[in-house]
Amino acid sequence: MSRILIALLLASVVALSGCAARNTLRPVESHLQKFTLPTKKDAAFDAMLATAQELGLQIDVIEKASGLLQFKNASLSYSQLDMYCLYPAIRIKDGKPYGNFSQWNQRAMRSGQGVVHGIVSLNILALEVNGETNVTMRGKWISSSARESVECQSNNVFEKEFETKTIERLKALIAAQENK
Repeated sequence: MSRILIALLLASVVALSGCAARNTLRPVESHLQKFTLPTKKDAAFDAMLATAQELGLQIDVIEKASGLLQFKNASLSYSQLDMYCLYPAIRIKDGKPYGNFSQWNQRAMRSGQGVVHGIVSLNILALEVNGETNVTMRGKWISSSARESVECQSNNVFEKEFETKTIERLKALIAAQENK
């Protein structure tokens, strides 16, 4: 009788372990991107606004005197989420992504949840120090389907792209002024 009880107990443990969660959500860490622009705050501010418009961000707050820029709820496709964010679901056994946003979108479409999309909100603070502008950027990234919404971790690609495009814009402006 005890052998049967032990066998049933082992079978129960095996069955329950098959039902255990295989993935979990990646912890989201606050991320600050800091960089310096080689110009005074007014020119840096204008260059950042132009870069934001080029990248399709919607401006929410402009406070040039204090150096504050806020962009709210810029809409992102699932393919943009794949470029700019780490997939939020990770496998418990190895910490690797469970999939990607494109795969989530395919699953959501098959199950009638609609398209997976994302939003990003950015806060930028620009402070002039010794004729240069120190910039601090903080973003909040959210991915959603009709059934769920999850905060995501930035992979820093968007922030670096913003920085690079703004610096390139300023260099072109400085070169044009020197050629006058």
